[in-house]
Amino acid sequence: MELFNSRKDVNWYEVSVYDKDWNPIKFSMGSASEIFQVPYLKKQKVGIYFRSKDARRVEYICSKSKILSTNERVTIVSSRICSKLK
Repeated sequence: MELFNSRKDVNWYEVSVYDKDWNPIKFSMGSASEIFQVPYLKKQKVGIYFRSKDARRVEYICSKSKILSTNERVTIVSSRICSKLK
């Protein structure tokens, strides 16, 4: 998967994988965490690996923007973007 960061206020993203009924499917990204950094206006390729027995069940791969908490009281918009596999 390739992710492009067009948000100036976000540098961290989390990936999730779901079946057709939006049940989560276990997966690995080849790293210790499903959360990764993508600088503003940059692209990041991310490897997503799941068990072969789950391959037919995978329907959606989603990325969710992660906002670092601050002491300031401001409105924060977090977004989740999902892609449906063919």
